[in-house]
Amino acid sequence: RIRKMFSFFLFLLFLLAYQIDVSVFASSVSLAHSLVKIRPDRGFSGKETISMFACRNEYESLQVVLDGPLDNVSVSVEVPWPCPRSPCYVIYRAEYINITEVSDCYGDLGLWPDPLIPHTDIFYNEQRDGFPINIPGKENRVIWIDLFVPPATTPGMFKGKITVTSPSLPKPVMFPYSVTVWKGTLPAVSSFVTEFDFLSTEAVKVHYGQPGNATVMLLLTQLYLQAAMMNRITLGNFLSSDEAIHSSHPIDWKSVEKHWEPFLSGINLPFGLQESVVTSIGVPTPFCHDFSTAEVSRYSIHGLSLTVQFNYKVK
Repeated sequence: RIRKMFSFFLFLLFLLAYQIDVSVFASSVSLAHSLVKIRPDRGFSGKETISMFACRNEYESLQVVLDGPLDNVSVSVEVPWPCPRSPCYVIYRAEYINITEVSDCYGDLGLWPDPLIPHTDIFYNEQRDGFPINIPGKENRVIWIDLFVPPATTPGMFKGKITVTSPSLPKPVMFPYSVTVWKGTLPAVSSFVTEFDFLSTEAVKVHYGQPGNATVMLLLTQLYLQAAMMNRITLGNFLSSDEAIHSSHPIDWKSVEKHWEPFLSGINLPFGLQESVVTSIGVPTPFCHDFSTAEVSRYSIHGLSLTVQFNYKVK
């Protein structure tokens, strides 16, 4: 009888230890929706599961909140729907900017999440230095996850899983999430014409610390334009980064079209949207007179038309 009581006592200790482990998991790792700003030096209480809603051909995001101290944290994602074009998700580590001057009464000083460093770069499929993550005590860090619902996904509820591993945790932590996919399908291109300015010369200086050559400027602008199109917006003045626009007069339109043909007729973006096109194209002002009736007719194969302003827009 004493042996049975001792065995029962050990069993209770095992259950107690298991409960302690669970509480450790719950306090160290949690989930949050994408609309929450989580600052690294402020306390945050997340959730053990997340429910989301999305149309087909739509992106949806969530956050994994890690409370320190934790070392060498890694995250994996299980996507519950078929993914004909990889990837259907991207994992990022959030970085922070230090605000030293408040711009208005709604602002605040200190660290705010802003840059996102990918685990794997979507353009070149190269692993970056965002992971693993080390979190000091009394601070948190955020892992941002973008999901993409392919346009052929069957409507309904899908359940996926996020797994967090760290030597600081007794065992991997698994969090369930759900996405209810609606019947509607979002178009790959915005129905509104958008035209955001992009200074390719300044982008090159930020990336390389000095002005770049024509090839570097063209490539960097094409990458930024694809990133913008994944958010269904257009960098309307992208032509200004093309040396073919500036090197000859009249403009060598065959070379220009060679560089930008996929963006005019439909490009499969590296993550998510397919057959996406720009919605506006700004023409550098000194060359507007080069657009004759013949040029307008030639570009009409892409659904483009010339306006009376210094650009032409996709209908």
